[in-house]
Order: sequence, then structure tokens, then C-alpha cells
Amino acid sequence: MSGAEIAAEVALALGEVGTDTGTGPLIATLLRAPGDAPTTPWATDPGTPPTEYPLNVIRDTWKRSELESSLIRATDLKLMVESSGTVPTVADTLTLQSETYNIQSVLPESIGGVDLYYIVQARK
Repeated sequence: MSGAEIAAEVALALGEVGTDTGTGPLIATLLRAPGDAPTTPWATDPGTPPTEYPLNVIRDTWKRSELESSLIRATDLKLMVESSGTVPTVADTLTLQSETYNIQSVLPESIGGVDLYYIVQARK
């Protein structure tokens, strides 16, 4: 089985987890600002709206050792995010259950150079 096939199975599994637990899939929307965003805070042209990418996610919990790091707050979300061709970056924002979060870090879980999923640290 290739890395791409495994990544597709992981993405499918992320969607099925919510269905299997009775809550339905948890979908987050990744918002990516366009390249023509205003260059100054006082610019009146809002530019092109952000591009939206729906992604299956699973909430995870931080380990105590991770929380002892000064880079992670107890209120930060730890999300397992599908690898669907859109790689989250710290320049993106994430909307989950009507709440918007800034992405603090993205750690890819890869095999053979193929990203299977991402661990995303998100903060309000």
C-alpha cells in the first residue's frame, strides 16, 4: 500500500470516527488569506475573501509533558487534521464549531515522504 493510499484511508477514518461515536464527523474550515490581501491596515479595499477548505478533524488532548512546554497553553486545541492536499500553515486560521482559532504550529505525520495527517495546535 502506498503512502497516498494510507493518507486517503486516514482521511476517511477521521470522518468515520464521529459517525461511529454518534456525533457525526467533526469538520473544521481552514481559512487561507489570498495573496492580494490589503497591504496596510488603513487600506479600504478588502481584497479577495479567504479561501475555505473543509477538513475532517479529531480533537485530541495534550499530554502533561506537552503542557509543561512554554509553547502550549492548556486552552490550546490539539487537532488531528486530514491530509487532503491542503497543508495547514501558521498563516491560516481554523474555524471549528463556530469558533475561530489561529494556528500556532503544524506537525506532519509522514511515511515515505507522504503526509498522512497533521497535528495542529490552535489557539483563540
